[in-house]
Amino acid sequence: MKPKVYIILLNFNSWKDPVDCLESIGKNGYDNYQAVIVDNCSTNDSVERILESLKLRKLDVIYYERADSENAALVKIREKKSRKTGRNQPVILIHSDVNNGFSAGNNIGMRYGIARGDSEHFWILNSDTLIFRDTLGLMVELAQRDPSSGIIGSKLLFYHEPERIQTLGNDNVGWKGIGNGSYDGMPDSERLNGVLEMKSIIGASMLVKRALIDDIGMMDENYFMYHEESDWCARAMKAGYRLLVECRSRILHKEGGSTGRIRTVKSFMGRRVSRTTISDFLIWGYYSLRNEIYFVKKNHRSKYPLYCLAVLPKKFFIKTASIFLFNDDRKASRLYLMFRGLLDGLFGRMGKTIDPAEWRRRFS
Repeated sequence: MKPKVYIILLNFNSWKDPVDCLESIGKNGYDNYQAVIVDNCSTNDSVERILESLKLRKLDVIYYERADSENAALVKIREKKSRKTGRNQPVILIHSDVNNGFSAGNNIGMRYGIARGDSEHFWILNSDTLIFRDTLGLMVELAQRDPSSGIIGSKLLFYHEPERIQTLGNDNVGWKGIGNGSYDGMPDSERLNGVLEMKSIIGASMLVKRALIDDIGMMDENYFMYHEESDWCARAMKAGYRLLVECRSRILHKEGGSTGRIRTVKSFMGRRVSRTTISDFLIWGYYSLRNEIYFVKKNHRSKYPLYCLAVLPKKFFIKTASIFLFNDDRKASRLYLMFRGLLDGLFGRMGKTIDPAEWRRRFS
């Protein structure tokens, strides 16, 4: 029998994305899966809209509040009469009463699967994606074929430019920080249809073996958002697992559905440059910087002093200079985020220190 895969879709204020993604999942060729939508304390009517949309599609749904979904005895009682196999299983919708970020939301879905007791793989899949018929099957096949693998990734393609690769994963991760992947933004080609080994699998699509979770645990919730998958991957490699990307497993990624990412185009010295808005800068200016410092300190402790002395000052200078060169709005607010990210990272002030929703309302 094919291994059971729990597909976890995380939603925050964007009910249509997980519903569309779920529709593409329903057409895939791998049928032993359980779809789990985790609503990460949306501040709109996402839960009601998801329930309504699934009902219109004549899909059965089992609804849980977060605490109930982690109660193995309660789950067994509630699902005893509805236990089905393969793609005929009801969709699980879990509502969390708090939003503690990407890691915490996905951990809720994984704890539910563990409570069910039949999970062999967990597929962390961004809800702003669409998959192909063979996307999941190819990933599971590679995971089963290579017992040394712990996490399998996919080829992520831009939704509006499917001939171009968003990323294949990140091979530029270490004590100097977290950079970009070597294949980011490249045109897709037949030569990129094999299996690649990476240092970090992108959180938009991660097929994770249950054995790995039993071994090293779930994602670190201290990150709140950004770089948490790099930390998970670093821990997996330290435990002896390989991180592989099955490049034939393709995904269309809308990019930004889970974070509300918005970019504007600025002109600089005759060139048009894509820049983040001030609300989006919270992710790239604060959480990215803070979490990278935490990542290096946690996973490369012996090199952390060198990182602080030689690498961090250069990165901070470049990021600060870019504010003056490329961003013509809210410079003071951007500088505040940068300095706070630096200090919070150095002093270990982690978690949801700045609420993205409140920050966005401040500048709306």
